[in-house]
Amino acid sequence: MTSQPAAAPSDRGFVFAATSPRYTIMAQRAARNLRMVMPEAQVDLFTDQDIDDPVFDQIHKVEHVWHRPKMEAMRRSRFERTVMLDADLIFLAPVWELFDILDRFEFAGCHGNVRRRGMGYADADVPRSFPVINTGVLALRRTPALTDFLQRWEDAVRDSEANLDQPTFRRMLYESDLRFVALPVEYNMMHVPALDRREPKMGAPRILHLMRLDKMEPGDPTQPFDLKECVEPKIYRHARRLLTRDWSLKDQPIGLPRMPAKKKPTAGKAMVSKGKQIKKGLRRRLNRLKSA
Repeated sequence: MTSQPAAAPSDRGFVFAATSPRYTIMAQRAARNLRMVMPEAQVDLFTDQDIDDPVFDQIHKVEHVWHRPKMEAMRRSRFERTVMLDADLIFLAPVWELFDILDRFEFAGCHGNVRRRGMGYADADVPRSFPVINTGVLALRRTPALTDFLQRWEDAVRDSEANLDQPTFRRMLYESDLRFVALPVEYNMMHVPALDRREPKMGAPRILHLMRLDKMEPGDPTQPFDLKECVEPKIYRHARRLLTRDWSLKDQPIGLPRMPAKKKPTAGKAMVSKGKQIKKGLRRRLNRLKSA
């Protein structure tokens, strides 16, 4: 567990990259969710839109407008340690520790969920046991090797005119010597329908990656995303429960109201409950004896 710093170091920050009005609005809203749990964080935006929004510390114009501006944003990031973010995310808890893991690694990201051929699993040069990494949340430390990797990744995706960047990323990462680490799923949780089957001992989600946001109206750019409007009620309630019961978030800000603490039964009520259990047990035994 890493506590929130009094002031975020200037060399560590979050970066969104979005082109078109729709995705820029989504990035504005996602950044406000981030601010709810990490108000001291440095947050930048790369976009092709002319906007002025105080939720961002700096707004940069992208040099090349296309559907994958994240590579350029990572290369041009002003931070030595960057957490790169897609726009369809909702932050539920602080993630300062993503910067700390870069003490030992250059690059970090979570496994993707999909195993279809189009995601790169048909690539005969890469063992199936090497995972696809979802590039919606990536932590990176600036090094010459990583900067070169990002440029070659962007060039390869552009040349292939592919809609997806993960298959190329997977193959290039497998062939590289970068110090990469896979993050726990709670830092980029995509399979949200299974969230209500996550037990408290597994820990609470930190970032939800909700691709359904792509299909919804982008909404008001001045307002954070409301998880209640994005998931089923049982998912929302369970997310609150997990966040409330996660020991590592006890003194940390979270993005949902905490669940009320359960009231412990008084000694008298506990004795009555125990007496009822004994009485039920005796009744069951007596019924078995009568039927024997």
